[in-house]
Amino acid sequence: MVTSRGNELIGERIFLRDQTLEDAARVTANFKDPELIAVDPPIGEVHGQKPYSIVTNDGIHIGVTSAYNFRGVDVELGIRIWNRDYWDKGYGTEALNLLTEWVFKASSVEGIIVKLVESNTRAIKCYKKCGFTEYARGSLEGYSMIWMKKLRSTGNESNTRR
Repeated sequence: MVTSRGNELIGERIFLRDQTLEDAARVTANFKDPELIAVDPPIGEVHGQKPYSIVTNDGIHIGVTSAYNFRGVDVELGIRIWNRDYWDKGYGTEALNLLTEWVFKASSVEGIIVKLVESNTRAIKCYKKCGFTEYARGSLEGYSMIWMKKLRSTGNESNTRR
C-alpha cells in the first residue's frame, strides 16, 4: 500500500519526492552518462510528465522515475537509477512498485506501459519482477525495443492496445 507524506511516496528503504532544482541538475548531468544512454536513451515523445526523485531514507538522491503520456486508458512510466552503488539491490523494484501503485490509485488508467531498449536486461528483469509482461517488439529511433505492460486488473496480463 502506498504511504504518502505530503507529495512524497514512502517505501521501505526509499521515498519518491518532487524534484528540487538540485535534483534537476543531477538528472541533467546523469542523462549525459554514455553507459546509461546506451541502455536507456532519451527517445520518444514525453507529454504531461510527473517526475519524482528517488531518494534513500538516509537522503541520497539515487535516480529518477516518472509517469507521462497519460492517454486516457494508458500511461507510460520510466525509471533510472544512475548511482551504480544501488544497482541490483532492489531499489529500482521498490521505486517501480511505489510509482505503479500510485498511478493505479490516483488515476483511472487501465494499464501502464514501458518501452525498453532490448539490450537493457537489468530493466527488463526489474519490470518482469514487478508484474509487467512483454506485448510488442519493434524499433524506435534506430533502437531495438521491447514494450511491456501491466494491467490494473491482475497485473500480469498483456494487452496489445497502445
